[in-house]
Amino acid sequence: MSYGQLVLSATVAGAASPVTRSLNFPGQFLDGNFIFDTWQLDAEFSTLQLTSLTISACVFDDALNCLNGADSYNLAQFAVDNVVLSAVPEPRTYALLVAGLALLAARRRKEGAA
Repeated sequence: MSYGQLVLSATVAGAASPVTRSLNFPGQFLDGNFIFDTWQLDAEFSTLQLTSLTISACVFDDALNCLNGADSYNLAQFAVDNVVLSAVPEPRTYALLVAGLALLAARRRKEGAA
């Protein structure tokens, strides 16, 4: 098994099918670990509104079959760290903000009239 692949499969709100991105591992070090450092996703994928994200990996055999799980003797294991996510406020956060601003404005009008 010479190299593997990391696959991101995202479910996007309102989309009929998942959006996927994949990155091939170029090879392995002598200790058997795959050569893989960082992966910067393209701008289109990084701005999608995801409802779910599945991260999987596989290793390729000599016939380029993608093997994962028990098929690969767990050789397709990996760790993901230093993931950067942007916080997205929920719609009710905006509703609470607007309601709070309306209450402040009403209070100021009441105090100004007195």
